Amino acid sequence: MSIAVVLTPAHKRRLARLARAAGCEPQDLLDDVFKFGFDFVEQDIRETGKGIAELESGKGIAHRLVMVEARAVIERHARKQKTAA
Repeated sequence: MSIAVVLTPAHKRRLARLARAAGCEPQDLLDDVFKFGFDFVEQDIRETGKGIAELESGKGIAHRLVMVEARAVIERHARKQKTAA
């Protein structure tokens, strides 16, 4: 089923601006805009851009190291659960 939706000129401009920032076409963002709203999508694009810039500048943490730490946290929690039981 398809539904026709008419966007205001302001919404069209905002959608076009967000699409440029995300590097995609405006229609690629429509589902997310309808599900989550313009403000959420705009914040998501902004935060994703910050994350990508951080990784490109070498400030990121390797996935392998994150997983090692995550497993250690889970193991510590499991040990606490065992001793509490």
